[in-house]
Amino acid sequence: MESITVRKRKDGSAAYTALIRIMQMGVTVYQESQTFDCKTTTQARLKRRETELVEPGAIAKANRMGVTVKEMIERYRVLAC
Repeated sequence: MESITVRKRKDGSAAYTALIRIMQMGVTVYQESQTFDCKTTTQARLKRRETELVEPGAIAKANRMGVTVKEMIERYRVLAC
């Protein structure tokens, strides 16, 4: 599911937020949003990103978490001792 929301900034200009939400069996499995200054840029980004997410394994790759700083410190302590 994709959507574009418009809001006014303090200076009066418009900001366009692109929201992509992918649901499977009633549960949100992936969500991302990004804000742009131009509506056409926002629409192009939505099309491109949704095309990328349709590919097999793309959602799993996007949901993959990296290593936290705490985990890096713990690994360093184990290896340094």
